[in-house]
Amino acid sequence: MSDEGELVESGSFRVDRAKALEKLVGFRRRDVGCVMLFARCAAAAGAKNLEIDEGADSITLRFDGAPFTRRELVDPYAALFGEEGGESEPRTRWLALAFVHAWRPSLKSLSFASGSGAERALLEGSAFGEERVGKDESSEARTVVRLLLERADDAHWRHPVPAEMIATRPRSHLWGRMAVSVLKGGKAVSSVRAAEPGPGELTFEEDGVYGHLSIPPDGSEFSVVDAYIQGVYAGRVDWRDARAPVVGKVEDPALQLDASLAAIVQNERRERLEALVRRRTDGLVAKVARELGDRMPETARLLRSDAGLRRLWVSRLRGPEAEARAQQGLFARLASFLSTPGRREKEGRVFQDACAASWLREIAAESSGRRPSPADGSLWAAVDAAPLAFDADWRPVGYAELRAAARERRLSLVTELSRRGAPATLAVWNDGSPEKFWGFFQEVLRRRD
Repeated sequence: MSDEGELVESGSFRVDRAKALEKLVGFRRRDVGCVMLFARCAAAAGAKNLEIDEGADSITLRFDGAPFTRRELVDPYAALFGEEGGESEPRTRWLALAFVHAWRPSLKSLSFASGSGAERALLEGSAFGEERVGKDESSEARTVVRLLLERADDAHWRHPVPAEMIATRPRSHLWGRMAVSVLKGGKAVSSVRAAEPGPGELTFEEDGVYGHLSIPPDGSEFSVVDAYIQGVYAGRVDWRDARAPVVGKVEDPALQLDASLAAIVQNERRERLEALVRRRTDGLVAKVARELGDRMPETARLLRSDAGLRRLWVSRLRGPEAEARAQQGLFARLASFLSTPGRREKEGRVFQDACAASWLREIAAESSGRRPSPADGSLWAAVDAAPLAFDADWRPVGYAELRAAARERRLSLVTELSRRGAPATLAVWNDGSPEKFWGFFQEVLRRRD
């Protein structure tokens, strides 16, 4: 980026626009920093990679994607006023908002270079509304934003936490289809990249929305989803969903923020997002049911041969709090310290399958108390086929088989698998949780006595 650019054009404000921009500057929130707005600008430009580098007295962002033209940089605030088609370009609107939030007392100067070759333009300024556009002779092809600071100021970073939190936990603030690298003084400190879904996880793309859903960590009846707009955290949305609650992240560029840029507007798009997540949850249920079908025979073998893994299974079924209490004991901590990688791999498998089984059991128990609607057919079919328990020979037993045995009075619930029950009965390990799941079968058996 050249230190001295040839002046090509400079922008100027009408009086009414200048006053409106002054109001925007006055209305901005201290916890909405320009770094996150420039990140949204990058995502809206279709960037696949964003690099954020914090220096001793500077912040530099570099990203690929569609470049910004000289005409767009001559009047970078036009998109806020619906001029020259700016309102139809999300990338120019986020750029304008980023500039508005960048001009704080701590900012000494700002530069923004974009394009390639002879078309590469450079915007420079040291005061709000006095930006100048010239040529940039550098060979860089990416868009480069550089903020030179008079003094350190976390307000440029806040969203709504200081810069060190974004560096150490970037996934809390930056997530989506765009890969993000955070550097300090040119040295990488953290990164966020989309990954293939693991067991108990589902990713999807539909109607412009990119999402990741997974099994919730507890037995809550609420779905909790972190919403991102153009790759940057926008807020949390949740709703009661006793049918099949999930946790997840969604990136939806069509969501709207209020004027403070700090809260999601509760409108039709927000409702459509909830409906989309509910619909995609059925796919997660089907995936988890299939995974359990593949994984449970090996998990059964591990549980059969290892009392410690059986204790882990039972404690996880009882929920995160019970599991945490179990891990607080001296012997539990010592065993964890001495465990080998192979042992930790086995524990991870048992833990994951216990989470999946508990979630599907909760869904099954909820369905047992009402008549499923026709729209729920595929979901209940997946749950019916899922292996949710073990018989006396450690054979995984599906939910449909459990219900059939209960109806035919062949089901025997035992707390120890050494107790097989009467001949011709299906002896199943009652591992205790969730209570609603086992309570359903106990009630069926009582009614038939």
